[in-house]
Amino acid sequence: MLVNGVATGLSGLNNKTSVYGQSFNFGEVVAGDSLVFVLTNIVPGSIGPWYSQASMNSDLVNHVYSAFYAGDAELSAGTYVSFEDLPNGGDFNYNDISFVFSNVATDVPEPASIALLGLGMLGVAMARRKNNMRK
Repeated sequence: MLVNGVATGLSGLNNKTSVYGQSFNFGEVVAGDSLVFVLTNIVPGSIGPWYSQASMNSDLVNHVYSAFYAGDAELSAGTYVSFEDLPNGGDFNYNDISFVFSNVATDVPEPASIALLGLGMLGVAMARRKNNMRK
């Protein structure tokens, strides 16, 4: 995977040895980061690598299918990503490696922080109303 164009050095989920439901942590990213997934053929002399960004592929063809995944008993809802490993679109079956990425965390304010902000806004509104009534 590349984050903002820089290789993370992380790899995993081999399509010959991975099992359904297996997980892989691809590290931390922040909102706004650019993520590019990479399919690397590990057999010497194989073609590729193929990237989820078509302009980075040697044949300039899209090698990735991606869609929302609703989840099931073993996998959380997330984004389904699947690669085609043959040049020029190959057989267009996009079943050469598939994964779902999910559990993408974001910084969400704590309920107490939201309540404190709400109380502060309420206090400001009441103070303005009191000042308007005095005029």
